[in-house]
Amino acid sequence: MPIRQQITQGMALQLENRRDALLAGQTHLGWKLGFNDPAARERCQLPSPIAGYLTHSTLLAQNSSYQADENASILLEAELAIQITQDVDQPIDQHDAEGLISAVAPAIELVDMSAGMDD
Repeated sequence: MPIRQQITQGMALQLENRRDALLAGQTHLGWKLGFNDPAARERCQLPSPIAGYLTHSTLLAQNSSYQADENASILLEAELAIQITQDVDQPIDQHDAEGLISAVAPAIELVDMSAGMDD
């Protein structure tokens, strides 16, 4: 299956999972972009960064801890969290995008790679 078709199907499944999570009472936290690094995208044959949703169910509170499964293969990724003032439902230019930023903060993402890159 061509990679663009895989991405389209993956996004459709992800949006369905997000809808189900919200209906189950999870709170929307935001969105994330992955595979921003061109070399990582090339290794995975991705034509562009990919988006993912975030809910409070995967957010660790300050000063809390995370206990990984014994067989987990955890990667820690430094991230940048950007808070914007409103939803954006159409393309905007860089100047307008910069004007929507209300806060920037460091973030850390824990990724379990034990399932491999196909999951």
